[in-house]
Amino acid sequence: MRFRKNIIEMEAYTVPKKLPPVRLDKNESPFDVPLAIKKKVFEYFHDNPFNRYPEIDSLTLRSKIAEEKAIDPEQIFVSNGGDALIPEIISLFEGEQVVTFQPTFSMYGFYAMRYGLNVTDIDLDKNFSIPDSFIPDPEKMALVVICSPNNPTGNDMEESKIRKILDTGVPVLLDQAYVEFSEKNCLPLLEEYENLIILRTFSKAFGMSGLRIGYAITSKTIANHFRRAHAPFSMNIFSAKMALEMLKNKAIIQEKVAFIKRERDKLQEVLADLVPVKSSANFVLLKTDAYDFLFKRGIAVRNFSGKMDEYIRVTIGTEEENETVKRLIGEFESKHHTWIH
Repeated sequence: MRFRKNIIEMEAYTVPKKLPPVRLDKNESPFDVPLAIKKKVFEYFHDNPFNRYPEIDSLTLRSKIAEEKAIDPEQIFVSNGGDALIPEIISLFEGEQVVTFQPTFSMYGFYAMRYGLNVTDIDLDKNFSIPDSFIPDPEKMALVVICSPNNPTGNDMEESKIRKILDTGVPVLLDQAYVEFSEKNCLPLLEEYENLIILRTFSKAFGMSGLRIGYAITSKTIANHFRRAHAPFSMNIFSAKMALEMLKNKAIIQEKVAFIKRERDKLQEVLADLVPVKSSANFVLLKTDAYDFLFKRGIAVRNFSGKMDEYIRVTIGTEEENETVKRLIGEFESKHHTWIH
């Protein structure tokens, strides 16, 4: 057998096999789907079959999302999580390079390399913002990927810098997986730029990570081509039904989002000396080497390597979990550093 060189050279995505009981490492919601909604969906499937394929284009779910966002359903594509849409989007455009701004979500580069494309990593500036010096080259670049709020830093990218990149005509994937926790909605940009794709998800604010539901919203120009490449039957009937029911109960989502934002801001206030940039997501980046300290005390957070090895990312959990994190990090810093007096 002969394997493609780019596959041989890739590193597999891995996570620790054994993790402590408190999981604040994957940016998941601390809230499950309400039991009443689960029961309603379970009852629906008591009398509806699993042996038939789902809608080929998930029109019902797309139409509901379109109604909420005031977008044509033909501009929306749903799939098994935002991750499943990223490689489809990367495959749409001609060019040698996929550009990412580091640090950011590692799967952009993962999927680009899987297609044999060169990944050009541009370092964010000292404020974790897109550097002013970055100038896209539409002839060489297949796609520029921007995550806002950015993972793992949590900050929003300035709209003026996003516009500057869009103005060059290069295709832009704007990943807004955490947008519900932010005050910045970039959907209006779709009215101005045909080279824009916005990625959203039900994993974070909706608490549905395990059901794998993501969607992309784009211009009609890109949608016409996206439709040709989009995988049929890309959303299973159970996940689609659950998403529809959750969209009917937005007040529940808004309540949970408000809680997470309050808890996030309290954590940032208490640990302000460790916060390098204000988060607009459901997690906080902290400049501390408390990963092992927390791990040994039953709390998993996200650690990093390379230029980010001095940081950890803490997902906002329950009130009790958040209080424990604040207490433990306070203990660690007062013992090992001097920021607490």
